[in-house]
Amino acid sequence: IHEMGYADYFLIVYDFVLFAKTNGILVGPGRGSAAGSLVAYVLGITDVDPIEYDLLFERFLNIERRTMPDIDLDFADRDRDKVIEYVVKKYGKEHVITITTFQTLQERSSLRDISRVLGLSNQRATAIIKAIEKNILDETDYEASKVVELAKTIEGLPRQTGTHAAGIILAEENLLETIPLQLGPHQMYQSQFEASDLEALGFLKIDFLGLRNLTIIDDLYKIEDLKFRLSEIPLNDKKTFEMIQKGDTTGIFQLESIGMRQVISKMKPRNFEDIVALLALYRPGPMQFIDTYIKRMNGESYSLVDPSIDDILKPTFGIIVYQEQIMKIAQTFAGYTLADADLLRRAIAKKDKETLEKEENRFIEKAIKNGKDEKLAKKIFSYIFEFSDYGFNRSHSVAYALLAYQMAYLKAHYFKSFMSVLMTHVQSNQEQIIFYKQEIEEHQIELLPPSIHESTTEFLSHKNGILMPLSSIKGIGYQTALSIINERNKARFINFENFISRMKGILNQKQIIYLIHSGALDSFGVNHHTMIENSHVDQLGFKDFLDDFVMIKKEEYSFDELTLFEKESLGFNILYQPENYIKRLEKLNQVKPFDPNTYKCRFIGEIIRVKEIRTKNGEPMAFLTIGYSNIMLDGVIFPNIFNTYRHLLDEKYIIINAMKKDG
Repeated sequence: IHEMGYADYFLIVYDFVLFAKTNGILVGPGRGSAAGSLVAYVLGITDVDPIEYDLLFERFLNIERRTMPDIDLDFADRDRDKVIEYVVKKYGKEHVITITTFQTLQERSSLRDISRVLGLSNQRATAIIKAIEKNILDETDYEASKVVELAKTIEGLPRQTGTHAAGIILAEENLLETIPLQLGPHQMYQSQFEASDLEALGFLKIDFLGLRNLTIIDDLYKIEDLKFRLSEIPLNDKKTFEMIQKGDTTGIFQLESIGMRQVISKMKPRNFEDIVALLALYRPGPMQFIDTYIKRMNGESYSLVDPSIDDILKPTFGIIVYQEQIMKIAQTFAGYTLADADLLRRAIAKKDKETLEKEENRFIEKAIKNGKDEKLAKKIFSYIFEFSDYGFNRSHSVAYALLAYQMAYLKAHYFKSFMSVLMTHVQSNQEQIIFYKQEIEEHQIELLPPSIHESTTEFLSHKNGILMPLSSIKGIGYQTALSIINERNKARFINFENFISRMKGILNQKQIIYLIHSGALDSFGVNHHTMIENSHVDQLGFKDFLDDFVMIKKEEYSFDELTLFEKESLGFNILYQPENYIKRLEKLNQVKPFDPNTYKCRFIGEIIRVKEIRTKNGEPMAFLTIGYSNIMLDGVIFPNIFNTYRHLLDEKYIIINAMKKDG
């Protein structure tokens, strides 16, 4: 570190990480190869002991590789900007800048921009683009050919600038006098060079990444008033592993996707190292080895390449899972230094024929000098080459597995609070809320409709379930919900009339209707139809009038209507479940109950989400998410059917589906 001149770099990072931790800002356990540094661990920059997890410093910093090391850091996304503000304040605005990114012109945007410059209408531009995509462009169409010719000359050129999502440049010199700058977000200066150009010029780039998962953990700690540190969570907790083995990992960092949950259910991780390997394997390249890994993990016999590297490959059942294993094989078998072994790893990854030949000869030569057989050396090199594309950075995998496990522990032990925090963070994503609703119901926990007396702007862990926020009701945004809560804090709402009279200037008629249909006002003991009839703000705006006010009574809406109204106000049903109608039609043999084991089925489901897309030929089709009881199904509507039934794809409808199972 001293020899390469990076001591000050470590201390700069240490300083702002210390600021974050002393100010209650959650910092991730580590990211990337920096987790392999013992100095970073001792300074508190990372929370991963590289000795305990057998990580390699040379993967992070290598005296033979004269490139800047990366210490990338995750902060709770809510507080990331506070850390950057601290760095700007400490080192000065002229020394800390954001980084420009360039968005380039793609084929479609090039064609559209040229069409506009040439004075063509939007319809004409769209027709040309469609003709090109369908490969049916008329070559005799001079105007279209001209558009294509000119579009090719600008495709790939910068169209507009943006800001690098995480990168910050920190420099000793005054950057106003060094490189071209412009004013960026939050009144910070921003480079007019891209990150790669700045790094080539020798500038220090640090990535400050905002991670929502850390904010979720932070919120859970506050709700439950937890006193233990994340680093004190035991890594062998039985309840946590039982939950993980079931694939019950929704909301868990890195483990939430459907594909990952399927792999987890097959693998059934038994210890922390299994999770580390899982994160390294669950990527496009090494995914092909997952089944082999699981079989070997469960006792299937396999042959190791050579006894001399047994100890390196035994933990991963003869499969090279980590880049560090390649480095260790080169060190153990061929006598490389770890610094040299890292260069070998990088060289092999390039797949350049000349470089590969050179590195193979060098590997064999060093192996022979190390007392190994030439034929075996060739075999080992071929083995390294075979897996060189698939090896993952173990330091990163350990750090992220640690965060994933910590979240899993918190979910296993504080399920209701965990889910309420999770739902708060995705409350604008209706599909996610429905998905999480399904999960809490599987745990015999109810999702409760909003309450005008208790709901806030967050999902709340409640004695009877999880209470929805006022801000989740259609038309009631965050600020409006706060206004209602502020009025409630002055005095409890006594009854419906009292509520309406106090909402003058806060709510309009439509918002009141949505509140009524959401169930938020049910505690007043008045049916929805009567409340709607008496809900005019102007009508109940004066206290004197209230004394003589007589409620106009109305018969309640039908169950059908209440079901529709509730879904419109909340996006889904809680009190008025459409399953009653489904069961009625099932009894009449109009449809059958959904059977997941049936290849073809016809049943009633509720449209949760419709996402319209176009095929490569420009034809419209759609992806569909359908709800049936507590089951969520994903379906595809192909162009021929989509065109016929497009008018029925209203997200309020319950529809009859004829579905064919995929696979």
